[in-house]
Formats: sequence, structure tokens, C-alpha cells
Amino acid sequence: MSELHPAIEDDFHALFHEVPHDHLTLNSIKRQVPLILMLTTFLAGLLPLTLKFRYTWLQLRQLFLSLGVVDNRSVLHLLMIRVTLGMLLTSCFVCLLPKTRELLEFDVARIPNAEILISFALALLIVYQETVVHCLIDPDENYNKQRHLYLVYFLRHRLDVPKFLPEEPRSPREQDEAGEEPRMVAVPPPSGGDDALATPRGPQKIKSRPMSNVERIREYQTEKRLYEKQINPRLNASVSVGVVVLLAHSTLDGCALGMQATVSETFFVLTCFLAHRALLATTITIELMYSNFSSKAIVWVMSVYACAPAIGAMVGIMAVSDERLAPLLGIACGASTAAYLYTIFFETLRSVPINSDSAILLNFSTFMGSAVSAIVIILIKVRLHLKP
Repeated sequence: MSELHPAIEDDFHALFHEVPHDHLTLNSIKRQVPLILMLTTFLAGLLPLTLKFRYTWLQLRQLFLSLGVVDNRSVLHLLMIRVTLGMLLTSCFVCLLPKTRELLEFDVARIPNAEILISFALALLIVYQETVVHCLIDPDENYNKQRHLYLVYFLRHRLDVPKFLPEEPRSPREQDEAGEEPRMVAVPPPSGGDDALATPRGPQKIKSRPMSNVERIREYQTEKRLYEKQINPRLNASVSVGVVVLLAHSTLDGCALGMQATVSETFFVLTCFLAHRALLATTITIELMYSNFSSKAIVWVMSVYACAPAIGAMVGIMAVSDERLAPLLGIACGASTAAYLYTIFFETLRSVPINSDSAILLNFSTFMGSAVSAIVIILIKVRLHLKP
């Protein structure tokens, strides 16, 4: 067998012997990270949508209430966000505190870019939580009363009433056999606007008849239009801010994941981000379903939301060698930490009563997420230090 040319032999040796195996594994993992982020976010966002086809929202709400965890959608939303906030905040603090000296000296070769980006992303997530959630809460009692009455009416008539084909009106006897209470609607007079019909024998009362499904649908659509006119300006502002903040936050998540230097750090950050994005995508879908978004609109929103971290991961992988932004990221880390502490101690604790069940659940979820993340980080660091 003839020997290889010396140049070809050198290239072969450099390809399979001089390149570290960890580097090859890291590159192969980072190629799959955008796809993993995209699929996990998209599937987690579609999970509540699949339950909608099997159960009505009234049944799902009763299921949530039977669990004893939440009493409304805002508490459910904040509960899941607080768990992920605790996980990300603790991971940021545990990774940053041992390297405070390097941060102050701006040693760009050792600054943990991923942890700083996570901390900066926390600030955007807090802005989303404080803006979108609180924009939906109006101190006006009339507004809250109208919204509550509309939601009750909405649940009683089911979300998919307009999708049903109109049926013929049922007789009172059929309604009695089905156990339904007949709803009565006044028949308008043939002429004039009086409430009573003019007859030779005097006024005659108007007869009433059961409301048909066609009239129910018209009444439902009329009340829905009136409700949307009142709430749309408020929802448009909050939803616009929420979409922009979520896309920016998702891009930063992907950048932080793409800038990891080792396989162990990549796996750890990927695990935290997958749990964080799965919970957040599920709660976003629940919010959209409660807001009466169509299935097509929810799928479109989840598609855009799932593509954002994939784009960020690709940007982070391409910019992993550029460390000129490290001082600015350090300043962003301090600003986001200050914003988080201000929000916790001056906004959340002041707006939510301490003795209420919701406040206890929110604080417990934050500590639970922090404890879980701290235990995982400590175990990973101990295992890495104990390696021979």
C-alpha cells in the first residue's frame, strides 16, 4: 500500500489528532441548539391549544381550580414566571459572585458573557411582567365589573358559539325535556313604538317566545363588539409592548446560549432555557386563549416566538469570539439586578398583600426556583472540581 503525500498526511493528522474532541462536540451541539429551542418553544405553546379541542374552557378552568394552585389567570401567569425568574436570577448570582474581581477589572477573557446576558434578559422579563400584566388591571370598578360580567357571559355561552351553525328554535316543551331554562324575548309591535298593542278592548301585553340560537349568536356578537371597543386600546398597547419585549428577551436567551465555551456550560444553560421557555410559552398561549384569539393566530404567534431564540443562538455562535461588549454587558448586569431588587421590594410586595394566598404562592415559587437552580449549579460545579 502506497504511503500518503506528506501534505495530505499532515492535514489528516491535524484534523483527527490536534483538534480537541471537546471542541468538535461543542460545535456539533451548537448546530442543534437553534432547532431544539425552536421545537421546544413551539410544542410547549401548542400544548394548551390541543387541550382546547378536547375540553371546553369552562372544564379547563374547573380543572385549574380543582388543583388548588391558582384562583385566576393572573396568578397562574405570575406563578410560572416567578419560578423561572428565581432560577435565572440564582444562576446569574452564583456564577457572578465568585468572579467579582474579574468583572471590576474588566478582564474580557474571563467575563461570563452568558450570565451577564441572562441578567440583562431578566430586566426585560420584569418589564414584560410589570407592564403587560398590570396594564390589564384597571382600578376602575366599572371597568372591572363590565369585564367580569363579559367573561361570565363568555364562559356560559362557550368560546366556540359563533362557530356553530344556526339551528331552528326549540319549543318550550323540548327545552323542558332537555332541562334548559327558556330565555324569553319580547316580540316587537307591528307598528309604532309603544310597549303595548292598541286594540278595541284596550292595551294587550306583548307575548314572549324563547330566544333562538341565531338570536343568541347575534346578542353574543353585539356584546363582544361593545367589549372590544372598551378594551382594545388598552390591550393594543400592552400586547405591543409584550411582543417587542418577548422577542428581544428571546434573542438575548439565544445569544447567551450561543456564547458558551464548554459543553457542560452549554448543557446547563440549555436546560435552564428550555424549562424557562416551555413554561413561558404555555402561559402565553393560555393568555391568548383567554383573550379569545383564534387557533391560527395562536399558531402564528408561537411560530414567531419560537424563531426568536433560534436567531439569537445563531447570532451568539457567530459573535462568540467578539469580547468588546463585555464592559457594557457588565454595566447592564448591575442595572438589571438593581431593577429586579426595586421591583421586588417596592412594586410587587407593595401592590400584593403579604397575607394573601397569591402573595404566598408567588414568593414561595420564587424561592423554589432559586433553590432548585442553586442546587443544580452547586452540584455541577462540585462535580467539575472533583474530576481527576
